[in-house]
Amino acid sequence: MDTAGGPWTIFARRYDGSVDFFRTWKGYRNGFGYLLGEFWLGFENLRLLLAQDMLLRIEMEGWTTGLKYAEYSTFYISDEASKYALTIGGFSSPDGLFDALKYHNNRCFTTFDNVNSGFSRDCTTDAHGAWWYGACLDSNLFGMYKQEDDYNAMVWEYFYSTDTRYTAVRTVVMMLRKA
Repeated sequence: MDTAGGPWTIFARRYDGSVDFFRTWKGYRNGFGYLLGEFWLGFENLRLLLAQDMLLRIEMEGWTTGLKYAEYSTFYISDEASKYALTIGGFSSPDGLFDALKYHNNRCFTTFDNVNSGFSRDCTTDAHGAWWYGACLDSNLFGMYKQEDDYNAMVWEYFYSTDTRYTAVRTVVMMLRKA
């Protein structure tokens, strides 16, 4: 994808809810979906790409606005033994987005069958997703595909600066390019 100084490699895409992202650990390890539709590339494939120094770009479209994006100059995922812990930094967004991944930095990935949040509450069930949960989330891009601003939706905190805390987004594309 040659947008914004690409080429970019897309590793996750959501736009119509045709693929359920409420998946097992094995599903997230290996990947699922269809590359020309909604999909998750899989942690093991993603880690091969991250062997190089990569920039992360997350493009999101709201239900009532156009495209917004955030970029991170630091993006790394640990190995499976370390529970695919997230390392991000160097946030920027010309659209005034809140850094909704910052809270998830250094957290382990969690699925309903492999809870690694260290929190007494099961965020995967409450948020109907899989993500780098703590207690519990500021973003949940693998939550349910629905229009309502709800904790268990596909959300980015304060997507609209004047809106509710958990703002549902309609589309998400996560991509990488060499830094």
